[in-house]
Amino acid sequence: GCITNAINIAVFVRHGLRDSISISFFALSISDLVASLLLVPQSFLLLFSESLPTTSYVDGMSITLLLAYYYAFFYDVSQIDTTFIAVLRCWCVALPFRFKDTFTRGKTTAMISVLSLACLSLHMPQLCTQGLRGNKDPVHNLTRLIYWTSSNRDVIYSVRNTSGLVLTTLCQIVVCFCLVVLASNLRASLQFRNS
Repeated sequence: GCITNAINIAVFVRHGLRDSISISFFALSISDLVASLLLVPQSFLLLFSESLPTTSYVDGMSITLLLAYYYAFFYDVSQIDTTFIAVLRCWCVALPFRFKDTFTRGKTTAMISVLSLACLSLHMPQLCTQGLRGNKDPVHNLTRLIYWTSSNRDVIYSVRNTSGLVLTTLCQIVVCFCLVVLASNLRASLQFRNS
């Protein structure tokens, strides 16, 4: 994940972000790279949490919980970017002569930015009601950073899970619709060429 996305980003930068497709894939590679980078410490901490010393200043499971929600944000951004790419591809085949005027570099960049900010607004209540705080450990005579959540976290968690399910379902429906439109247009194009 990390290496492949880093290579993708380098290739897109080297070849230039000249069109909407390359900009979209570049944005997807960035969000996938960040999500993959967030999984590395989570995986490490989950694998080795039992062997970490209890006298450390940071609780490994607390870091894992905290990073999980940031990972979820970047995963959702990748999901939205993938859906946007499906719409771009569908539009390119269904309406090829209007594609360049509709999806310019600026419009694509703006659309990806707006979609990412919308995704951030879905995650912001959850991200703002969690964190790490100091907790005195009298047994080891130290202050450890532990995971905390606000008192209304259950309500926020329920709303976020519901919106996450709606987002995932909506993205899947849009991708399936684009697939049907793409397939029917390609079939019609093939029949036109054969006749």
